[in-house]
Amino acid sequence: MSLFYADLIGLDGGEITEYLPSAGEKLEDMTDQLRKRMMKKRRVKPLSFAITNDVCEVNTYALTHPTTTGTITWLDSVSNIPLKTERSFICNDTGALLQDPQMCFQMYNDTVVKVSIRELSEVKRVSSHHLRLIGFKPLDCLKDYHNLRPSTFVYPSDEHIFGSTHVFVALHSSMLRLGKFALAFYGNPTRPQLVALVVQTCFPNELGGKNIQEEVMLVKLSRLACT
Repeated sequence: MSLFYADLIGLDGGEITEYLPSAGEKLEDMTDQLRKRMMKKRRVKPLSFAITNDVCEVNTYALTHPTTTGTITWLDSVSNIPLKTERSFICNDTGALLQDPQMCFQMYNDTVVKVSIRELSEVKRVSSHHLRLIGFKPLDCLKDYHNLRPSTFVYPSDEHIFGSTHVFVALHSSMLRLGKFALAFYGNPTRPQLVALVVQTCFPNELGGKNIQEEVMLVKLSRLACT
């Protein structure tokens, strides 16, 4: 630093040598903070991951976010209140308002088998958790054209279920050692989406920090992956 800038800042002779390292550290901190603000963690939602009878908690993070236009809201022309859509069943003979059917039936050997709506929903339910492990396959079975949309980053969390990280690390190590990926049901319990949990190798942080470990990508599969 020249004497002109030292005198402008108001530094003495001994303070000049101490100012340069502190300025460099502040510049590095500013770069780290700027990068953190630019690359925020886009957390989607926490999931309960069912592995046989054990359940662990994981968080999902979106690698990309689509840019979509805002939704259209229809307003009443007089009160300017958002309109709501309602559906009702009306009898053709009497014109009376009908309630939603509480019972369904199925003919079986000339016998009417009555099933309630609750029993029918339980029959359709595939899993009671957000993510259900169903099996494993070799990595050679997974092709690029099986992927439907951008994948999601999955990472364990001990916020609500203690020990989730240990279970997730054990599953991660086994898949990495055996060279396989996990098949699971994801999403709506009655209409789940088939997904693949693919283990990724660790890579160093660009800023020189810790390596990212236990990295698993959730890939949504097409129907071709079931064959």
